[in-house]
Amino acid sequence: MPHSRSLGGGLYELRFACENVSQRITYVFELDRRAVTLTAFRKQRQNERGEILRARRAQAARQAADATRKDATKKRGGGR
Repeated sequence: MPHSRSLGGGLYELRFACENVSQRITYVFELDRRAVTLTAFRKQRQNERGEILRARRAQAARQAADATRKDATKKRGGGR
């Protein structure tokens, strides 16, 4: 059965096994409660820290892109 845990800072990890191999998917929640997948990887002791750092970079890039998109929408006079 999958297990989810918070990695802090709005980043979450879904943990599960597929064909007896531990897998991880990192994700964030949008303001409208959508879950957005950032990274997926095979869990290994050697790579976990690096993969979490990669997920944090993906999270920062997504937040920057969202901010840019919102600024462009405001300049055009639009909005949600």
